[in-house]
Amino acid sequence: MRGFVLSMDAMFAAMTALAMAAVLSSLLSASSVTAFNEQQVSSTGNDLIATLQSSNTLNGYIGQSNLSVNTSLQKKLNMLPPNYCGNISVKVFRADNFLLVDQYGAVRNCTTGASVVVIKRVFADYNKERFGLVELKLGFRA
Repeated sequence: MRGFVLSMDAMFAAMTALAMAAVLSSLLSASSVTAFNEQQVSSTGNDLIATLQSSNTLNGYIGQSNLSVNTSLQKKLNMLPPNYCGNISVKVFRADNFLLVDQYGAVRNCTTGASVVVIKRVFADYNKERFGLVELKLGFRA
């Protein structure tokens, strides 16, 4: 009788271990792809905005015409790989009373199924007494 109980106990432990391994395997494989895609999209968006800020492109937009800024933003979005899509908007405010002065934007439409990440950054031009907010909604289509 002792051998029967021990073999039942060992079989139950093996079945439990297999079930837990199957559940863990399915959870890890499903979530790691999505988390990696979101991290990759977020890094790409941060790099794009950091490049615009470090090259003083954002400060250069202050006081420019809507057509020239929107065209420039569209060119920046079009430089992304074809599986990226998104919308970028730049809002410029007065520093003394926080009134909206200018608003620019460009669109590279996302289709359904793209995971979208929102990245925001603030920039300032102290000489012109203006500050701005850049918002980039960037998506990735697999």
